[in-house]
Amino acid sequence: MPRVPAIDLSRSRDLGDIFSDTFSLYHRYFGLFTGIAFTVVIPLQVVALALGEPGFSGAAAFVLIVPWFVAVPLITAGHVQAVQTLGERRDVSVGDSLRAAIRRLPAVVGAVVLSTLVTLLGLVCLVLPGIFLAIRLYFSAQVAMAEGLGPGEALSRSSELTEGHFWRLVGIGLLLSVVAGVMGTIAGLPLRIAGLAADISVLTAIGATIDAGISLSFTALSGTILYFDLRARFAGAPEPKVQYPQFPPNDLALPERP
Repeated sequence: MPRVPAIDLSRSRDLGDIFSDTFSLYHRYFGLFTGIAFTVVIPLQVVALALGEPGFSGAAAFVLIVPWFVAVPLITAGHVQAVQTLGERRDVSVGDSLRAAIRRLPAVVGAVVLSTLVTLLGLVCLVLPGIFLAIRLYFSAQVAMAEGLGPGEALSRSSELTEGHFWRLVGIGLLLSVVAGVMGTIAGLPLRIAGLAADISVLTAIGATIDAGISLSFTALSGTILYFDLRARFAGAPEPKVQYPQFPPNDLALPERP
């Protein structure tokens, strides 16, 4: 894959920068990021299709839910590795990114499972603490991959990075989730409609696979960019400068006094 100017992972980003950098990387390295996601998603969708026959619904529910607790962290870790490699201006590939992610997979999965259990406990106790914990611990997987920490340490580090950014992360997270969902739906909808219209389950499954791969890939990439933004802010990187129009303007001509 040809080299391009490295993305600067040491600077903080405002909302516009996060979106523009995510879309820029996604467009330029579309094959890389979707390749990471589809390498993981396609086998699961094949199993889902195989277990989708009558009489296998209970088995499908059990067999497919558990792997997703590994698949999503693996996709996330693969994107973190790919972005880090790009930030270091080194050649990057789907295989190298996934191999590095697999080496850290136990810690990443452990962090995701532990953060999920803590969040669920908060939801059971009261809804608001669960939402608060979900935001504070959201970046545990990215931390475990990028910083080489264990599950417990990754949760603490995620909480540390997100402190003071709760409402900002809620707003950005909602926007990114909507964008990821729309992108996946648009990409997979034609085949899903064709499959339903023609009663061809394979077409519907392919559409669902495209939907999942695109949405999971964009979510993982945007979450990775947001993680590095938080890390830069924690390290004391300068805040992005927002240009506001000067008031009053320098060239404003004041009326002469009579």
